[in-house]
Amino acid sequence: MSEPDVEWFVDRAAETGLDFVHFNGMTGRFYQPEMAGPGAGLFDYDNDGDLDVYLVQGDRLGDGEPLLPPPADQPPGDRLYRNDLEVAADGERRLRFTDVTAEAGIAVRGYGMGVAAGDMDNDGWTDLYLTRFGRNRMLRNRGDGTFEDVTERSGTGDPGWGVPASFFDYDRDGRLDLFVGNYLGYTLA
Repeated sequence: MSEPDVEWFVDRAAETGLDFVHFNGMTGRFYQPEMAGPGAGLFDYDNDGDLDVYLVQGDRLGDGEPLLPPPADQPPGDRLYRNDLEVAADGERRLRFTDVTAEAGIAVRGYGMGVAAGDMDNDGWTDLYLTRFGRNRMLRNRGDGTFEDVTERSGTGDPGWGVPASFFDYDRDGRLDLFVGNYLGYTLA
């Protein structure tokens, strides 16, 4: 006896407001970064008790033309979606995300790989570290719905090919430390 056809996973991105298509910029030159999938981060950026979504975007590499164009209806760069969960009087929940990238002051371009979320300055607001093929970035959450780029000030602009990153308290001093793993030395030449 066979089981009835059951959908294990149902794509609900569009109906919840997660309007994102990853663009890897593939030109047919087979650059190694084009073969890696990007990261995503779930964290509470606005301290309202629910998880918001940060999606890492790719970009064009080198001087070739992409085989497929980037999504025409989507601005380039990484995206931040605020979770605007609606709870009705009867308790029914409706998941809804709003793209707040521009109003949050996030203007990150380049070939993204990953994202780590943690409160790097112990101010109660979750900050972001973004790994890239190229220079990594540190974004400090100001606590007012916006982020500021503190890469230079924090000394975290590693120019290597950053892939994984994680905040953790390595030395147990009550402050988060940052681990960044670089993939390999690689150039497009």
